[in-house]
Order: sequence, then structure tokens, then C-alpha cells
Amino acid sequence: MQSILTRLTLLGCVLQGLLLPQPASAAEKSGEKLNPVAAAVQKAGDKSCVEQVDKVMKFVGFDKKSAAILMVSPKQTPDKRLVPIVVEKPVADGTAVISATFAPGMGATYDAYAVWGDSWQNVAKKHFGKLAVARKLKQNVILLDGGPTLKVFLMPIGEKMCVSIKKEIIDQ
Repeated sequence: MQSILTRLTLLGCVLQGLLLPQPASAAEKSGEKLNPVAAAVQKAGDKSCVEQVDKVMKFVGFDKKSAAILMVSPKQTPDKRLVPIVVEKPVADGTAVISATFAPGMGATYDAYAVWGDSWQNVAKKHFGKLAVARKLKQNVILLDGGPTLKVFLMPIGEKMCVSIKKEIIDQ
């Protein structure tokens, strides 16, 4: 099933001071290569978020088939601002959009959106089987509960389609 989402591209950050050398992150010091999104965050000067971005992007499976956009305000001081990132990633039967926001010295939260060509019941079982169906949020959105830091919301679209929104808080 093809998604109606358009392809996002990795934004080359064009902000003041980008050409200044940045200190190496712990991942770089250990010889491990940074994920391209984490490298862009480092280049933008938001060095305190680099390791967290690297971990999250690796966790969500950012790869060569994925694309991302880094959104930072040039009016805010690097390393003292929120760092929002949006990723498009191919998944089985469609496309996922992952929206993550990182705060210097705090942690992160991300939302992963996907459109599925299946009922919410089958999506819950096949893709989120370890999470319990908790309740309806109000009328049409089903809540799957993974504890205090993980929730999945399933929104049926007719009988054979569903949108999932996975929301997770990642402590630093």
C-alpha cells in the first residue's frame, strides 16, 4: 500500500556558526559512526542532543531508505533550544512518519505515525502485540497501553484501514 505522505529530505542546516569545529560526541570517541541525523544535529551546534538523537534514530531504524528534516530556529542559541526532527521511513505495508523532539539535557519524545491496510484489531495484534488494549480515548481512538512512557493510539478508517500513532518518552 502506498502512503499519501510525501518524501521528506534531509535539510542541510544553514545556520550561523555551522563551520566551527564541534567537540566529538561519546559515540564518535568510541569509534562508532554517528547516524546522519545525529551528525546534522551536531553540525547545527546542538551538541548536548547528539547522543540522544543518535540513539533514537538508530532505535527507530533510520537507514538509507529513510529521509529526515531537522527543524531548528536560527534565532535561538544552539545547544539551548528544542531540536525537532521529522523522519519518513518505509515499513511493512506502507510508510511511517516519526516526529521526535529533543531538549538539551532532558531527554526526548517521539511520535511514530503509520497508515495500515488492515483493521485496528489486526494492527494491534500484529504490530503492537505486547501492549494491552486499555480503552477508547473518547469515541473512535483505541488506546494501547505500554506503561507510563509508551502509548499507541489506533484510529480506524473504515473496516480495513487504520492509522497508528506511537508516542514514547525517552529519559536521558
